[in-house]
Amino acid sequence: MPSPLRLNLGSGEIELPGYENLDIQHGALAYPLPQYADDSVEVVRAAHILEHYHFAGSGHTCEACQHRTPWPGVGTVMQEWVRVLKPGGLLKVAVPNLEWIASTFLSGHDEPTQGYIMGGNADDNDHHGAVFEEDCLTSLMEDCGLVGIRQWESEVKDCASHPVSLNLMGWKGHVPEGAETEFDQPAPREPETEPPPPITVPAGTIQGIMTWPRFGPTDAFMSVLQIPQLGIDIETQGGPFWHQGLQKLMEKHSERENGPKYLLTIDFDTAFGPSDVIELTRIMEEQPEIDAVCPIQMKRGDNNPLFMLMETPEEDGSQTVHIPREELETQRSRPIRTGHFGLTLIRCESLRRMPKPWLHAVHDADGSWGPSKLDADIYFWHKWRELGNTLHLALRVVVGHLELSAVWPDHRLRKIWQPVHEWNNYGKPPGVWR
Repeated sequence: MPSPLRLNLGSGEIELPGYENLDIQHGALAYPLPQYADDSVEVVRAAHILEHYHFAGSGHTCEACQHRTPWPGVGTVMQEWVRVLKPGGLLKVAVPNLEWIASTFLSGHDEPTQGYIMGGNADDNDHHGAVFEEDCLTSLMEDCGLVGIRQWESEVKDCASHPVSLNLMGWKGHVPEGAETEFDQPAPREPETEPPPPITVPAGTIQGIMTWPRFGPTDAFMSVLQIPQLGIDIETQGGPFWHQGLQKLMEKHSERENGPKYLLTIDFDTAFGPSDVIELTRIMEEQPEIDAVCPIQMKRGDNNPLFMLMETPEEDGSQTVHIPREELETQRSRPIRTGHFGLTLIRCESLRRMPKPWLHAVHDADGSWGPSKLDADIYFWHKWRELGNTLHLALRVVVGHLELSAVWPDHRLRKIWQPVHEWNNYGKPPGVWR
């Protein structure tokens, strides 16, 4: 029995097994498809192809756009794709999502907006002639005879796997029996790497310390509740001045007789798991020359990470540093200038060498708290390095940072997530219920 015919239109360099992979670079057009008979194809997959055709002419009414919308360019292309499908055949379409593009642009995120809308313009074929949001694309697919329209996830890392991608699929004429159940399953993912083997650390080796606000969110405390299973005790310190509380805990446990080997600083708004603590400990145990190690964590309110690489000039912490990914993939940690105390392991022996105050905020030269100020944690790491102590970034440990968000209903009563600071700056996000 012959294998079902499946087409991957605009395949580029990513060829899917089990598909006939067609790309203009190899002389195979996505439209028209005269080489394929009517009702002959099981699946047509067209990822980031449709937007390259023109949004011009007449023939389609889109209620979502609230005016008569001309489609013969993209409409004719989609009708050709549907023509070759068997009854019950599946069309999977992916296009740039105009709603996502607008939202991220207005939110101030650093994204290649021009390229998303206009195309990369790398050659004569790399231009966009149409834009889509979900209602427009759904309406077009329904007009072309597709039913059961729903979202899908890309099975490979291509344009359809990017957050900007709007992925919709529908069946020609009817949904085959069992198809809905099949496509309710999540898309296949690359297998995860085997977790590192556990390490044995004697009880009392690590003392966990954390500051705790008098009032505040407690969701991430579930992370802390998993720590005792590793044989780590936790002590908290409340109050409005986090750096004072943290130094008190540092002093108490690093200077006591028969105290711990390490201190594990924990922020109340850090999301992590036991495996993250295990990897931090493994790095410190295997590399005694490292005095402190912290994970990769993002700052709230913008796209900056909470660490500064050694390659970054101290006078310009915002400067972008480019490091080959291959270099990072061969390392488990690398030296950094400054880090965060969200989940940081500190060697007590190294801490005891450091003169006090350990955590101390320093204002600008003119006495104000402007851009030249030193926050208490940055002050700590500057003094740390002056003593010759080292700080490393654990490249395999990634932890979360709680950020307050607002949830809005869209026009289909689905959630739109928006960080509260974006609402304060820009108001309600695009696409909310009107």
